[in-house]
Amino acid sequence: MSEIPIGYLVGTIAAATIAYLALWPIPRPGPRMTVSMVLGMSGSEIPFLFLALNLFSVAIAASEGSIASVPAYLGLALSLFAIVGQIVVIVRATRTLPTIADALGEGFGATNLRRTLRVQDWLRAVLTPLHVPRRDVERINDVSYGPHGRANMLDLYRSRTPKPARGILIQLHGGGFFGGRKSKEARLLMERLAADGWLCLSANYRLLPAAFPDQVVDAKRAIAWARAHADEYGADPGTVALVGGSAGAHVAMICALTGGDPRFQPGFEDAETSVVAVIGLYGYYGPAPTSGPPSDPLDYLSEPDKGRRADIPAIMIVHGDRDPMVAAASARELASQLRTASASPVVYAELPGAHHTLDRFDSLRCAGVVDGVEEFLRRALPRSADGV
Repeated sequence: MSEIPIGYLVGTIAAATIAYLALWPIPRPGPRMTVSMVLGMSGSEIPFLFLALNLFSVAIAASEGSIASVPAYLGLALSLFAIVGQIVVIVRATRTLPTIADALGEGFGATNLRRTLRVQDWLRAVLTPLHVPRRDVERINDVSYGPHGRANMLDLYRSRTPKPARGILIQLHGGGFFGGRKSKEARLLMERLAADGWLCLSANYRLLPAAFPDQVVDAKRAIAWARAHADEYGADPGTVALVGGSAGAHVAMICALTGGDPRFQPGFEDAETSVVAVIGLYGYYGPAPTSGPPSDPLDYLSEPDKGRRADIPAIMIVHGDRDPMVAAASARELASQLRTASASPVVYAELPGAHHTLDRFDSLRCAGVVDGVEEFLRRALPRSADGV
């Protein structure tokens, strides 16, 4: 009988650690990801990969007769913990759609969103979680929309086959205002909508040391560019929606609350930059490094007459209840304040087991979020653009 392989024991410790961090992430608020956050997020979003590796290592060790000693039993116990933990992670991910359906029902009064994932969602999550680009969607890289070099470039996604003109969706990446790029997040969402005829843009914007409101100025410049060039790409220039993740959700939310504000449109004050809907994913909604005007979204909610504001677009906020970087309480508070201030629908969905950056992989949770965003847009947008 062979001794327990050191590699097996190390592997089981790693698997158990990843499962633990997926279930009980270590809170560490701040703009920078830590190793524990990356491991926990990976374990939360691609559990099938870790489950398969764990089962494979147990099978190999068992076939070699290596599980017959005290250290081996410890390794087996860790493997079983990891297996159970990964199954719990998967079960929690399947609750994404019901949670979002309930939130949409609360925001709109009713919803037709189905509550179970499709077979293709499961297949993608199991077989290709690292994302395989769709062949029916064309991606045009590095289109300039402003004067600040690579900070003012965007990627454009559109269907390869002619479709009826739909709206424009602009995605703003996360990164704590100091990092990130346009090609990392929300790919599944952008490609899904582009395949259905939307013009989808993923935009870079200025990062630190550029301070607030430079990021918002760039986002509004991207909106103005999209409206001006919509006809070239067969899109409806009158229907623009924003989606942002983490710091990008902060930028998107400020845009939603400051339509037509000249402070955020220097040199293009007359451009139309209003939006009809905003989606914030795992957003940061507190103060940002600023060079002047207030940077907290809550600073832009108050009105002198304290009436409900008709100029605020429909808003959807999606946040994980296990987010170690931005506590769900902050997103919950913003949703509550928006419901008081806005005359438009406000949808808040707090996802069981979800961490930060929940749209990086083609996971079960990401598939549910994409379905929820599609349904939100159907309900929120004008009828002329609701063919998603």
